[in-house]
Amino acid sequence: MFPLQLVNCSWMSLYIPKLDATCVLTAKAIRHEDVLHIKQTYCSMESCVAACFRLLPSCKLIKYSPLAKVCNLYHENAAGNILQPINQIGQSMHLLLHSCHKDISNIPVGIIVQSVHQRNNSATIHTPSTHKNCFFFGLPFVENFYAQRIQLIATSSLKRCIAFCEAPTRTSCNSVLFSAQEGTCLLLFRTSNVPLLGGIIPTLHSSALFFTIITCYNDGIPINIVKDLRMLPLKHSNHFTTEEKISLFQYKEICTVQHSVSNVIPWINLAQLYANVSFLNECISICRFMRNFGLCEGIAYSKESKACLTTVLGNYDDEVYLNEGYHFFTLNNCSKGKSV
Repeated sequence: MFPLQLVNCSWMSLYIPKLDATCVLTAKAIRHEDVLHIKQTYCSMESCVAACFRLLPSCKLIKYSPLAKVCNLYHENAAGNILQPINQIGQSMHLLLHSCHKDISNIPVGIIVQSVHQRNNSATIHTPSTHKNCFFFGLPFVENFYAQRIQLIATSSLKRCIAFCEAPTRTSCNSVLFSAQEGTCLLLFRTSNVPLLGGIIPTLHSSALFFTIITCYNDGIPINIVKDLRMLPLKHSNHFTTEEKISLFQYKEICTVQHSVSNVIPWINLAQLYANVSFLNECISICRFMRNFGLCEGIAYSKESKACLTTVLGNYDDEVYLNEGYHFFTLNNCSKGKSV
């Protein structure tokens, strides 16, 4: 049986991880002669509601089968109110998407629950991408609503979710709301040493689990980054390149980088701009982290503009034109060692 919280048999509210919102649904009969079928898909109830929400205002009606996980979406022309409880309409639930809310205080349905820690809810997880061991524990689901939202990321891996929270660019992140079923990872900041708040909870059960990270420490395994032969050396008429050693203090590593002073970098595409990056090491640390996910080959950095551009490997015909003051660095390899 799908774990939904029913209110007087005709209303329910459900947290949707892909929207980071709580949606209110009401029972409403679907008469096929009065509705227009939009699409059918096979997914979870949460994904079904998310799909309907994204098609608003066209989609308003949902017919969902929990056993077969069949989701049918409809455009409402006219439909009569349902006359019997939701769970007695054969194997399907007929629902009207009433509204979705970011703030749970605006939800018209819900119940009051007491937040209670479960025993044995702590664990240690190893994140290979950051070479760290992180100790964390679970909090009651309702507590996530009292945390500050940072970013919603698509991943079905808890290890990758925690690694993103521990990234150098996410200095404020200390908690995550993770759903393997929905493939979502919501990065959060929760004030430390605060009591459990309790309060209105829209769903007693959810596929999303709330974790707070207590501490992370390096696992001591050396980092080996594979060099791409197309990047070494950079052959271009106005290239001047040297090799340098850079200390990354937060990783306790020394990285070898290839420094190129040029306004044209071949075989590279720009990936993402990070503003207000005051130090070169900070920019390289961003690339060091993103490289584990295949999202960074090197960086273009301007001390004057405090701008950090991450880059990815392109095709032989690709090239990037940099403004004056930018220096390009290719991250070659990193290893544990003392600062230089």
